[in-house]
Amino acid sequence: MKNKKIFIYLGLIIIFFIILISIYFYFQKNNIYYSNNLKKIELVTTDRIFYPFYIKDKNKIDYLSDLGIIWYQFDIANNQKTKIIDEDIVGNYNILYQTNGNNAIVFYDYPNVNIKHYDFSKNTVYDLNNNIMDVIWSNQKTKIFYVYNYLPGPEDEENSQKYVYSICQADYDGTNWSTILDLSNSNYDNVSLYNSDNENFIYYLAQTSNGSTLYKLDINKKTTESITEENNIKSDLVFSPDKTKIAYINKDNKLTTQTLSDKKTSKIFDIKITNIEQSIWGNDNNTIYVLKDLSNLISINNDKRSQKQYNIDSSSVSEINTMDEIIKMVGINKDDNLIYFMYNNYLYQINLQ
Repeated sequence: MKNKKIFIYLGLIIIFFIILISIYFYFQKNNIYYSNNLKKIELVTTDRIFYPFYIKDKNKIDYLSDLGIIWYQFDIANNQKTKIIDEDIVGNYNILYQTNGNNAIVFYDYPNVNIKHYDFSKNTVYDLNNNIMDVIWSNQKTKIFYVYNYLPGPEDEENSQKYVYSICQADYDGTNWSTILDLSNSNYDNVSLYNSDNENFIYYLAQTSNGSTLYKLDINKKTTESITEENNIKSDLVFSPDKTKIAYINKDNKLTTQTLSDKKTSKIFDIKITNIEQSIWGNDNNTIYVLKDLSNLISINNDKRSQKQYNIDSSSVSEINTMDEIIKMVGINKDDNLIYFMYNNYLYQINLQ
């Protein structure tokens, strides 16, 4: 009987060591390393924040607060906020910002449907067409590119008006518009626009019931080219700062990266996240930071496919009066040592140093 117990104990010990060795080789194979230093999550401002946008060059964040109707700009370094405009932002359901923070589009649906283009550099506001769905800004010209979606009502059908779904361009005030690409006969459920690093191209993500595909659109020639594998994308896109790479969640719910110039550079990481906004590219255009939850931050070296996991102290994160438990990356500073993210409509930071 004693010999039998000894064999059982020896068997359990052997199994234990096999599991340890398997775990070791798993982390070695996937180039996963750990940081011993504890990184603390800190509250940036006590304001409840809606529609935040980080302006990296200025180290400032624009957002709505005070019941979501006052538009502020917060200077992180000086811990000071100022009103962006005097009027209240009432009845809005979305805000889109230009990268440099000089312009913004506010979509209103109360008391009336209205789309306003705010040009802060000129202190001017333009009323845009109410059928505009998405907007980006030209990097070189005072032009906007937008998705136009017009569904005629019964009264318009009598006047021979037809359904129009297209990608267009116009001046900031919406005039001098022209169609770049007609999508009226497509099976797209939604189309999102993105800037490129070339004044002759923009990108658009075409969503169908089977998944999404990214295309490059030549503004002048009005031609398109698929950039990613067809219907392989299940999320929005996160572009690297230099617009040469993208990250997204693929159809298998795994984090995927790709160099835009070559479909074959697609890389799949064994990291499952529900929201691509939990990730952000570093300024080296190679490192990706993924905040899986309030205790797990991962940095990924895209070229080497290595991962570094950080120990996170989230004791300062408020769990009171939870409004939005989704983690959303807001920005990373120029030095790649401060990551800003949203949780429960509060703005937090993680210092990587």
